[in-house]
Amino acid sequence: IKTFLLSTFFFVLSSLAGATSYLKINVYNGSAISSATLRVHRGEYVLLVDGKDDAQLNPGASIHLRAKDGNVVFTRNGQSRTAKGIAIQAQSLDEEFILRPANQQLKEHKYQDHLIVKARGNNLVLVNEVQLDKYVAGVVEAEAGSKHTHEYYKVQSIISRTYALSNLDRHAAHGFNLCDQVHCQVYHGKARFNDSIPMATKATEDLVLVDQNINLITAAFSSNCGGKTLNAEDVWSQPRSYLVSVPDTF
Repeated sequence: IKTFLLSTFFFVLSSLAGATSYLKINVYNGSAISSATLRVHRGEYVLLVDGKDDAQLNPGASIHLRAKDGNVVFTRNGQSRTAKGIAIQAQSLDEEFILRPANQQLKEHKYQDHLIVKARGNNLVLVNEVQLDKYVAGVVEAEAGSKHTHEYYKVQSIISRTYALSNLDRHAAHGFNLCDQVHCQVYHGKARFNDSIPMATKATEDLVLVDQNINLITAAFSSNCGGKTLNAEDVWSQPRSYLVSVPDTF
């Protein structure tokens, strides 16, 4: 830990924070979802169809979504229409919506901010466009659970924020920043089960970890290292001064 703190330090985001205030997260990544239901849970949304304002959605409003031959077929108030893509855009900072895939093996999740819906063949592509720290709070809960201390959540928030910002281009070729699986960081939408998590994220707002050259570090973490971590070069191709093998006394 001493070595880590000497070679790595906190850095407060400035212009970088503004440039990345919203992230595009592909949700239900890797799952074949041919249809799903979207329901507004809180606040007001604007429905955009092929990029144009179409209607206002109030709490309780729902839309059935289906992919067909690369298009999105959406049904609202009993009427079905087809578009290349649709989106719902939050009108303030407190909006929430719920996504429920038709596949019963997939759980419904509650998300904040915006949603972009497109189709790839006969499967939906669902992208949650969400503020950075709302995403971070969701990641912390999904990765760590809801039964830890406030100080732990502060540490994990900084780590997860750093990891996200250093991997913004991971899915650039697919039209979004990150996915919601372990390939990036696990994300199940809004953090809901412990108020300490969003509070910890807020308390560490704009804090990231950087190396001696003020570059974002590789903020790798795992659920269980087996009692001892590895050197970076034993896992990846190059060493990192702050990722050296240490025993895990916990």
